[in-house]
Amino acid sequence: MICGIGFSSENVAKADPTIEQWIKMHKQQQLKKIIVSQIKRIKKAEYERPNLLSQTVYIGTLGLVLVLPIIGGVYLGHWLDSLQQGYSTRWTLSLLLTGVVIGLFNVYYLIKSGE
Repeated sequence: MICGIGFSSENVAKADPTIEQWIKMHKQQQLKKIIVSQIKRIKKAEYERPNLLSQTVYIGTLGLVLVLPIIGGVYLGHWLDSLQQGYSTRWTLSLLLTGVVIGLFNVYYLIKSGE
């Protein structure tokens, strides 16, 4: 008996294999959880991997987001210039540059939101 409580060295020695088995089983369960989570992550990555069609659509969207403000600015500027007497390109050039700036900001924010 140890300390008179009723524990003997034989009982403690008999308890050790069950504790070792429990630790081994617990480590196996943790390993299984890690493997399952890695498998899910790999499958998700394969599913979300960009293919040729999605990349083409993304590049096309970037092009439209850049070009539409430029074209809109040029048409609006040309229309405003046609309202004035004589030949003027002041509005056309101003709104062309404004369209370029807006288009670049649009592309930047679209790329930033895609990350």
